[in-house]
Amino acid sequence: TIRADFRDYFTVQTATTLARYERYVAPGARLADATALARIGERWQLTPGPEEEGAYASPTLLVTGRQDSAVGYARASELLEHLPRATFAVLDRAGHALPHEQPELVRALVSEWLDRVREEMGSREGTPHAARLP
Repeated sequence: TIRADFRDYFTVQTATTLARYERYVAPGARLADATALARIGERWQLTPGPEEEGAYASPTLLVTGRQDSAVGYARASELLEHLPRATFAVLDRAGHALPHEQPELVRALVSEWLDRVREEMGSREGTPHAARLP
């Protein structure tokens, strides 16, 4: 049932997050090919890994949920040495569904990351960016 799937997937279980699940997650979950997803999950890895590619010097955002029972949060920190311009956030009261569970925090983090990306793009193009103005 939808409520059982919600309870298995969401860490923050409120009327609001249930409504988000029903509106945004459940419709896509019904369409998902479970067999294909299982095959992908068995072979999931970053290829090539960051060790082979070297550092990625552009702004990066890593956001994890502290209570993520699907992939966890701790191993994401291992990427930081390869991402010198990374913002790394571990959100409490969030699991794998963290955009639905902590939308305001995720929105703020993504907004700040986009500002950094725009700033970098402007500096590459020689265009001043508002963040550099006094």
